[in-house]
Amino acid sequence: MLITFIFFYFIGFLKHDIGISPDSASYILAAKNFSNNYSFYETTSQPLVEWPFGYPLILSILNFILNTRFENCAFILNIILFSANFILALKLLSEIMPKNKGTWWFNFAYFGFPTIYVYAFAWSEPLFNFLVLVFSLFFVRYLKTEKDIYLGYLSLITAAMVITRYAGIFFLIGTFFSLLLKHLNDIRKKFFKLIAFVTPSTLMISIWFLRNYLLTKTIAGPREELGIFTYSKNLFDLVDQTIAWFIPHKLPPLITKFITDKSEVINVPLLPRLLIFASVVIFLAYLHSKVHRRTQSLRATKNIDFYVAIPLITYFLFIYLTSTRVYFETSRFFSPIYPILMIYIARFLSTIFDAPKEAIDNRIKKLVIVFLFLHSFYFPLSSYFRIISYYQSSGLGINDTSFQYFIKRFNDRCKKMGAVGVVTDNPSLATYIAQEKNLECFVEKPSSNDTYLVILFKPHSKLEDYLKDGSQVISEYQFMRVRFFFANNNKRK
Repeated sequence: MLITFIFFYFIGFLKHDIGISPDSASYILAAKNFSNNYSFYETTSQPLVEWPFGYPLILSILNFILNTRFENCAFILNIILFSANFILALKLLSEIMPKNKGTWWFNFAYFGFPTIYVYAFAWSEPLFNFLVLVFSLFFVRYLKTEKDIYLGYLSLITAAMVITRYAGIFFLIGTFFSLLLKHLNDIRKKFFKLIAFVTPSTLMISIWFLRNYLLTKTIAGPREELGIFTYSKNLFDLVDQTIAWFIPHKLPPLITKFITDKSEVINVPLLPRLLIFASVVIFLAYLHSKVHRRTQSLRATKNIDFYVAIPLITYFLFIYLTSTRVYFETSRFFSPIYPILMIYIARFLSTIFDAPKEAIDNRIKKLVIVFLFLHSFYFPLSSYFRIISYYQSSGLGINDTSFQYFIKRFNDRCKKMGAVGVVTDNPSLATYIAQEKNLECFVEKPSSNDTYLVILFKPHSKLEDYLKDGSQVISEYQFMRVRFFFANNNKRK
């Protein structure tokens, strides 16, 4: 199954490069600058501070080894991590519950939209998700054995998570409190274990924050004030998109033909999807409550589940509470915990599949298995192939065919006029486009706000030639706001 998915993933990107968003541009520019100058800068005057250095460093290493474009390095890395993360997820599933009869369902559910979506871009999420799975595996083993070697691995993995994405700090905080609660009764004896975990975990990111402060007087770049998106709006998006993992927003013609005799796509509002989802969950919970034979075996894992859940819940709460200035992309933000959520759902279902006839009638059990099989076979598998098909036909980010047409017109205008000025809140992306089109680029921050003036001009030209009469030569565009990928609200944690 894994080989099949990798094959279709590869086919999906034969026509277009991997998706490039503003985050991707910053990562690739930083990786290029590190490969050339051993410094993490997005542009000549803009150091990388809003993102940590882990992902650009990995891209630089791959570029050195493979000697290919950074976009290709990101694509190859995604394929490697795509395979590794699936294998790690299966390993974690067997670690949490050996002989799990829900494994077959997990094999389908793992390839849901949150998993596939992040592999379509040159983003740090696939690497971060890999580290989260390794972190969870070692954490479960430590909770079972309390061996110091696993705590050491846990500390190093947490350090890697933090330098890959700042959101890793939330896992660090959650893990610290989880360990504190576990060793609360003998805290004096275990105090040095907590210190041994925290010190390596925070060392590298502390040095990085110090570097950022010396360069920019901020530890992680300028952070916007809260308030554009309300918590209620984010909660609505969270519920809507989470349910969409299992019940799509649109019913395809195959299903609508069966229901209405009309072969057309039907949009399904949130309320009916929520009612259907809640009904299925309540019914499965009722069946689960009837299974008494497995209660004793599950009781042994409850403490482990509690301690594992604390870092995940901490991450969830911090992401939710600090995301009022950005569009709440549930599938992207929660892609690190999606496989773990599916693992626990698989364990939950396994209890029902393995129930004795006295607890659950075999006919009901067979109906549940058939329903889950048909559901998982069609969705999320259908969404996976639909996503790949769309990527193959249209591309993503600046590689989207419609946006490539826009860039071509912009490039033609630049060549015709000699230079074009761009007013943007994302100079890194403008710089990336300039490099892709073999144009020279000049970046200036004329005011204290978040806008920059980026001037793109023909190579082997002097910038001064175009600044003599700026009113005639430089046309100010807000073109970075034309499409979603170029809006300021795409700056990530």
